[in-house]
Amino acid sequence: MRNKYTAFLCLVIAVSAPLGVATCQRANRIETRVETVANPDAGCLSSSEISNVVVKIANSTSETESSQGQSVIQSEIGRSPACRAGVINVLIGILNKPNATVVSDPELFNLWRTVANLLGEIRAVEAVDVLVSHLDLHSPVFSTTMSQQPALQAVIRIGPGALGRLEAVLKNDSNRDMRRYAVYCIARIGGQGAISLLEPISQSEQDPCVRRFISISLESLKNNKGHLGPNTSKWFGAFMCTE
Repeated sequence: MRNKYTAFLCLVIAVSAPLGVATCQRANRIETRVETVANPDAGCLSSSEISNVVVKIANSTSETESSQGQSVIQSEIGRSPACRAGVINVLIGILNKPNATVVSDPELFNLWRTVANLLGEIRAVEAVDVLVSHLDLHSPVFSTTMSQQPALQAVIRIGPGALGRLEAVLKNDSNRDMRRYAVYCIARIGGQGAISLLEPISQSEQDPCVRRFISISLESLKNNKGHLGPNTSKWFGAFMCTE
């Protein structure tokens, strides 16, 4: 597993490193110890150091180990705007893979899910484009929580900052499922912004399933002060096009 991660992350590092100069020394030493408390007087972590932390989180076998890696990422993004940008650039680079490539390899899918979760946790609006373009990326195992589609969860956690890109999907994407996923995210994000976005599109959407899902989403949001409310069975049924 680690060899696959290493080869993939070496490519990411090479692309994202300044002036195209990069090494994979730290990425090759996957088990290299990473300090959980960054030195505030030091510079930003390098691309290889960030990638090393991501691999640590993806490979973690305990909640403690995973939390330590996540603490490194949180510390780094809070250090300075430049450090935050460095982290996000590396994470986005990891996500920039075709769906078919990721889904065909469970280890890469796990890495992709890990990165999407991190971007959602840090509310990385900068990653909205790449996440939304992968809304339909999913594992073979279906869950009503939609946890099998990590991009959905990340976009929802990013929140209102993702609404503009989701609106573009609703207006321009010819794929019905992508529009359904966009409505799912918009409704989960909620608020007046979601209502204002969905109302005009409810009149122009041509697909009966998506149009009904928009209508029920609006009904739920308006009846629950911008939220879906405690009972989402009807809403989820509309999302699944069961009626």
